[in-house]
Amino acid sequence: MTSLNAIGVDLSYTATGIAWAVDASDVYGTDPTQPDHVRAQRIALDVMAHTADRCHLVVIEAGVYRSHQAWRAGVLHGIVRSALEIHRPGLPVALVAPGALKRFATGKGSADKTAMVIAARDRLGYRAIDHNEADALWLRQIGMHLLGVPEVQLPKAHLEALAKIERPEGLR
Repeated sequence: MTSLNAIGVDLSYTATGIAWAVDASDVYGTDPTQPDHVRAQRIALDVMAHTADRCHLVVIEAGVYRSHQAWRAGVLHGIVRSALEIHRPGLPVALVAPGALKRFATGKGSADKTAMVIAARDRLGYRAIDHNEADALWLRQIGMHLLGVPEVQLPKAHLEALAKIERPEGLR
């Protein structure tokens, strides 16, 4: 029997964090001299590489579209989601609002990047300091909870964030 697994993805043109196991994660950068669509394709390929084997759910931090960068972030999300649909049709994708991610990790929906890294170090054994990677690790943990195979015990206040996440088709 294959055990269930989720990957967490914190999308960014400059430093996309991807976590695919409790102790396996990395940050993937792109060449800033290349056009956005080329960079987005590179990021999509990085995500695809981690969904090819033993992935049952992808959890992506939803974008906040109140800034000048909103269009660019939307394009990146669209390209990655389209690639997932084409290459892994039917693979569930959950989008997690930033506040829900922060509350799940720290118990506080307005936590800053440092608090997210500290929580990952304290609760997940994370040893680095990159906030993109820490976010990806927390997104993966949300996925593991949604799949019903949590890897970390959290206080009730943290777990209440799960109620704010819309379950994708197939995980209802």
